[in-house]
Amino acid sequence: MNRKLLIVLFAVFWVALAQGQINKVLPQKGIEGMPVKIDTTSISEVIGIYGEDFRINENPTYTRYFYKDLGITFQFETYDKNQIVRSIYLESPFEAELENGIRLNESTMEDVWLAYNNKGCFTSAKEARRPEEGITFYIHKKPKQRGYNAKNKIFKFEIHNKGEFGIPSRVNYEFDDDPFDRKMDELISILEKDTINFNELDTFLKKENEEKGKNSKLYSLESRLVFERQLESGITQQKFELDPWSKTYGLNILKKGSSLIYLRLERRGRDAEVIFERDRTANFEELKGRYKEYSVFIFGSACGFAGTAPAGCSRMYNWANEGNYTELAKWLHSINPELAAYGYIGLYIMKKEGNTIQTKELERMKQLKDSEVKLRICLGCLYGGTETTKEALSKKRLKDFYYSFRARY
Repeated sequence: MNRKLLIVLFAVFWVALAQGQINKVLPQKGIEGMPVKIDTTSISEVIGIYGEDFRINENPTYTRYFYKDLGITFQFETYDKNQIVRSIYLESPFEAELENGIRLNESTMEDVWLAYNNKGCFTSAKEARRPEEGITFYIHKKPKQRGYNAKNKIFKFEIHNKGEFGIPSRVNYEFDDDPFDRKMDELISILEKDTINFNELDTFLKKENEEKGKNSKLYSLESRLVFERQLESGITQQKFELDPWSKTYGLNILKKGSSLIYLRLERRGRDAEVIFERDRTANFEELKGRYKEYSVFIFGSACGFAGTAPAGCSRMYNWANEGNYTELAKWLHSINPELAAYGYIGLYIMKKEGNTIQTKELERMKQLKDSEVKLRICLGCLYGGTETTKEALSKKRLKDFYYSFRARY
């Protein structure tokens, strides 16, 4: 007789026995004599033992299998590839007791407080709960009641191995990347076509957002359009953020009408990398010879809590101090609006320091001075505001940048 069959037979025997007796609860582990163990048993093993007469409750955080006739619910984290049981919930008709004498459906929350020398509960609309090491106790409360009655009987136990802040154990945990990878493959298949259909892309992203709100569609690529702006020469730039569970991606697109100029799909965070990139700027006469950098920079002189200059500003200050006219002129003529504005300011500083600005750059500076193209700016400690290039290059702002430069050097 193989091991799996022995486990099933043992489970059947245990279930029959458990229905007529008080079962001993083991915090952080499970139930004495029960074959399912916290952080060890998978949900497929649970089904093999207890059958398929269950109800599923699923959301992006957890998935629960509820065996009503047994009064037992098994929970695992939705994105755990191994689907390991992290919590076991016990309710009527199940009968259970801890070694300290706390008994399901008989002991009160006051009894729990006394047994653990603790007081207080966390509350939701219909429940109050008291977590202890490896186990949490639940009582009912009235939905509109601000507090709860600690004399109410414990109607539910949750056996678990959660940490101090209620985070489930990661023993045997493996994040399930496969469904997300399939979604990313679908997105890339749209982006890598010889002629990108932007309507198809919009439809895909819209569908993913609609699916995000449905519990049955957990593996969607939720996206948001961070901004869309009109650049020079009729060029449009779109910046998307894609936020599947536990990861963040950025999608940067430049296009003219229905024609692609440039796009980059990148993963952000600790494992940042460029996933996919296309550059067709050579097909556009108005972009030939211009500095090619299409990332979105933050424009400002003092950003964040510490009021430090963003990376683009610091580089601009260094070039101005070194008298690096060539690099600043490249930025000035860039289609990238933040870099163009930084190039303007850098040459403005050099002029204030006694350097001569060439006619070609003076003409470009005059053009930018009246530009309505939007910049991504910082607002004190906050990021994400916008203003026009014309506003960013006002006399007051130029003076502020120059004073900041002089304070640095």
